[in-house]
Amino acid sequence: FVNAAIEKQAFQSCVNLRYVTLPANYKGCTPSTSYNMNNIFYMSGIIKMILPPDVRGIPYGFLRECQSLEYVEIRENVIFIGSNAFSSCPKLIASVIYAITPPVLEEGNFNHSSNIVYVPDESIEAYKSATNWNKFTGRIQPLSNFVKGG
Repeated sequence: FVNAAIEKQAFQSCVNLRYVTLPANYKGCTPSTSYNMNNIFYMSGIIKMILPPDVRGIPYGFLRECQSLEYVEIRENVIFIGSNAFSSCPKLIASVIYAITPPVLEEGNFNHSSNIVYVPDESIEAYKSATNWNKFTGRIQPLSNFVKGG
């Protein structure tokens, strides 16, 4: 990755792609660049995504329609999640989010799954009342309840 930039649609439809380690200096996007970096892993075979610690924003359609995606880990520096970044991922069962302040969450995320969203214990109420997060109040759980699996 040159300068830790990933072109839009870079891994689109790579159905045999299961795991990716993003470079530590990958920062993601800002709200104004979200659509310029869209659909990076759209319809890929990714199973698990652990974002690097310095990611600040997750672009539009980042893991959209990833039929095999089961687990997402979002570090504490994320402040923005673009629309449909995690839409139509039917096998997504756990999203672990370390951000104390709920990131701005655009429309179309975490639909079509029974995904449990684990957030810092002290932030449960903030997530449950934040715009768009409030659609998942029954699925927002304290991070202390999360049991990390293989």
